[in-house]
Formats: sequence, structure tokens, C-alpha cells
Amino acid sequence: MDCIDHSRNVAQLLQLLEARQWLHYHHLAGAVFRAPLLFNQHYAVGLDAIDTPEHWVIDAWPRDFGAPPLVLPLALWKEGFSP
Repeated sequence: MDCIDHSRNVAQLLQLLEARQWLHYHHLAGAVFRAPLLFNQHYAVGLDAIDTPEHWVIDAWPRDFGAPPLVLPLALWKEGFSP
């Protein structure tokens, strides 16, 4: 699986949580991507905080299956953060 598959799976789960009103402090912002190099695009899922102007990214691709995903500020992730 690539980062697009992982981001879609995470987005589906978050859509389910949001539909059941289980996300109390954030709402789903949809897909986000970065392209630090011409052919090096990477996708993840964005979350926006409800009460603050914070934007977050959930990126499951760099971790093993079943491991907790990376949760980072969007600006840090866009800079090319890699664990």
C-alpha cells in the first residue's frame, strides 16, 4: 500500500467518527499533500481544530500496520518531516 491508500483508510475512519459526532475538538479537513521534490509527492489526512486556528496532519504511511500514526502540525509536515 502507498501513502494514498493509507490516507484514504484514515479519512474513511475519521469520516465515520465525525458522522457519529465523536470528534469533539476537530473536524476533518480532507486530503493534504506535499511535494518537496518534483516527483516526491506524499499524501495524508488533515484535521482542523474547532476552537483554535491549528491545523494537524495524520500520516499512517511511515509506520508499520497497526502502529499509531504520526500526528503532526501541518506546517511541520509540509516542511518534509520524516521520522
